[in-house]
Amino acid sequence: MLSRLETEIGFDKITCSFSIDDRSINGQKKGAFFSVTVSKQDGRAPGWTKDEAQVVSCILSKHVVLATFRDAQSRRIIGGDETKQELTAIFANYDRHLVSLMKKLDS
Repeated sequence: MLSRLETEIGFDKITCSFSIDDRSINGQKKGAFFSVTVSKQDGRAPGWTKDEAQVVSCILSKHVVLATFRDAQSRRIIGGDETKQELTAIFANYDRHLVSLMKKLDS
């Protein structure tokens, strides 16, 4: 019953958000936040399947993470070298997950 129910669920909106928080030397809180919501609008069955939603979520997450790091860097919350290191590691994880998800969808 559970697997049948999962096949009937359609994800018509997906929201991804990411934040970077830090404190200055004097204790003042600094932060950067970005969020985006997408809808499926292609005329097919309503919503994405569970597997499609995971792919869309990964792609959106990469976009949101990059936007947040750009904002944090421009406001000097995080430095350029640290941004590059963090993004490289984060994107590598998302890319591995995307490859795994795409293989699952293709089979």
